Amino acid sequence: MRISRSRTALAFALLALLASGCAGGGVDATYGKTRGKSLNGVSGFAELCRQRGHSVRVSVRLSDRVGEWADTIVRFSPYPGPPEKAEADWYQQWASEDQNRRVVYVPRDFDAEPEFWSTILSTHKDTLSDRYIDDATKRRDASRNWSDDLPNPARNPSSPADWYRNDKKVPPPTVCKTLDGPWAEGVDAAKAAITRHQVPEVEHDEEILLRGDGHPLALNWSWNEGGRALVIANGSFLLNETLAHPERRELTEHVLDWLGDGGPNIAFSEGRATTENKDCWLDGTIWEIFCVEPVNRVLAQWLLFSLLLVLSLAPILGRPRAWASEGDDRPAAHAEALGDLLGRVKDEPSARAMLETYRRWRHPGGTSEP
Repeated sequence: MRISRSRTALAFALLALLASGCAGGGVDATYGKTRGKSLNGVSGFAELCRQRGHSVRVSVRLSDRVGEWADTIVRFSPYPGPPEKAEADWYQQWASEDQNRRVVYVPRDFDAEPEFWSTILSTHKDTLSDRYIDDATKRRDASRNWSDDLPNPARNPSSPADWYRNDKKVPPPTVCKTLDGPWAEGVDAAKAAITRHQVPEVEHDEEILLRGDGHPLALNWSWNEGGRALVIANGSFLLNETLAHPERRELTEHVLDWLGDGGPNIAFSEGRATTENKDCWLDGTIWEIFCVEPVNRVLAQWLLFSLLLVLSLAPILGRPRAWASEGDDRPAAHAEALGDLLGRVKDEPSARAMLETYRRWRHPGGTSEP
């Protein structure tokens, strides 16, 4: 095995970190993010790229600035199937400018949550309380139908002649019983337990690097204009949770070896609409989210209301000035207002009774004013 001790330690640390997140019962299962400790995140894979000497950045859009910096684009797509045509055209145009440029595309077709709960239940069942076991079992069973909740594929997918199309026959998710191809050498299929669901059809002269039960799982090809592409059917050996399984890390190493043929700069592309607003001066900064539609509109409104709230709560600066008095603070103002009201009512007996009550209160000794 070519897995270093540091990478082995990283994988087990990842599983421990992910497990710590379920102390309250739930776990983060957000897909494809390079930040955080989600089961379906790719922070572990990004760290392995750094250990290989690559510089890693994250971009929510495919801009000119990203294209100039990056030698390799890694895309964990938020939806299944091939990329949108506009996105695919951007990759192909970008790769055509330098034959050493690389694109790694992994469609969303796997969920690590049911596997995570199964691992917890099988390895720690003796140390868990009955209540926790019941909760973990319910969460495992509820997440097993992940394929029914996959997002919709691209509305306008890329050309199969330049990329690929999914096999029209889509069986339920299954574990591959056999693995073959150059990447399968030395990998125990039973222990690796690679998931197969939607698989790409071979449309042109791809090199099939990995098959599962005879179906392509990893394709590699070169475009005529320049550059190379690697398509992996799903993230079952690249996501955070999956890196904690030693039997799969040999396949992860093959992906890292493939990346090593390109340059040192790797951009992880996140978000669904990655090609909108082609240029933005905020690219490469933490503020580039303000260039993404429609998130930027929501953020702009939120910032405006936040500013108004802060201004409303802010102290008044400068020398305070007293309001001009209108006379309502005079001692007799209350009695005058009351008399005005009584005059409007035109109830003379009640007015006299109130005046008599006031005089008795004002002069309890019996002496009254005329």
